[in-house]
Amino acid sequence: MTRLSTSFTASGGLPQRENLRRWLAASAWAIDAHGMIEQHTHPTGVLVTLPLWAKVDRHETRIRWRTGTVVDLVPGEESALLWCATEGDTSERVAVVTVGDGDLVLLRGEWPPTAVDAQVHPTASLTDIVMQGEMAEWELLGAMEPFARRRVEMAGRSIAGEIGVSAAARLLRDPGSVIDGLTADRIVTQMIYGRTDGLLDSVILRMIRSFIESHSDRVPVTTYFEKNVTARADERVRQAIGDPGIGRLVRRVARMMPASATNEDVLAECRRLGIGNGKLSLPRVEQSLNVAQRIHTASDVCMEELTCDAVVEDELPAVEAREVVRAYSARTGITDPDNLWLSWNLETAGTSAPELDREMFYLAALETDRG
Repeated sequence: MTRLSTSFTASGGLPQRENLRRWLAASAWAIDAHGMIEQHTHPTGVLVTLPLWAKVDRHETRIRWRTGTVVDLVPGEESALLWCATEGDTSERVAVVTVGDGDLVLLRGEWPPTAVDAQVHPTASLTDIVMQGEMAEWELLGAMEPFARRRVEMAGRSIAGEIGVSAAARLLRDPGSVIDGLTADRIVTQMIYGRTDGLLDSVILRMIRSFIESHSDRVPVTTYFEKNVTARADERVRQAIGDPGIGRLVRRVARMMPASATNEDVLAECRRLGIGNGKLSLPRVEQSLNVAQRIHTASDVCMEELTCDAVVEDELPAVEAREVVRAYSARTGITDPDNLWLSWNLETAGTSAPELDREMFYLAALETDRG
């Protein structure tokens, strides 16, 4: 496999869009090839990988192939492949592909114009496609590490300003941050590579798979990774210092109350305001208000608890989250789940609004259609 350039947009920035797309294309091909292997598919012709992006009607868009992105073609015979764009004109079109002598690929019909991720090319075997996809994923993970590290560092400093870390505590770690360098290293390593027993809990790898499975490019690939990595970095830093997901809201309520207010008073006010959905407890309030005093023990927190399967008690229940999505859709007039998800993230960035998974927007749209 040709090794791709890992140049970045800036120091600590995301990899270039073109490189992200190449890595993602190779990963998508590997996923489809692995599925064919699991179905005991035995190729009888020539395997061809198909492009994932093209410029259609002056717009770059994801391409969805009805056959999948890996096809088994019989040499010398024409094969009609159905595809559609995910943006603009989404009507289904037909591309005609023929594999000639010397694996020469001939294209006719409505082939996706100006394919921007890769040329159509024959491949040797399903196993080769899987191996190349795995190599591309490793390269993507490595290329994302500087960006993830930068976002973890930014989260540490942002949270320090939010909770008011004392100067004495800051002397024990990076200037202005709530975590030291060792803790930051551990967070970044687990976000990128997961635990030592495999990549199944790698946050970035899950983002890769989720983006590929979405079959959509309505959220630009750079925006997708930037928003998700930033959110997960903030989440992991808060977990490392023992700050509950609802801690920001609790501290905001406490700052609005008289200095004589007790923790019980803060709990009562939070409940009156509907914070925590009636499940907020006094220990969780105390944990939120005392997080600054616990900062000096942050580097001793067991990082094994920082997996992407970690459950945050204060997250909105699925049913209530979908109600929030439906209400937001009604207010904005946006019905497309991808556009609604992007609008929500752009509007609520840096606020106390709950972080909602992209799936919630699809579930809400599905329930609305059924209704």
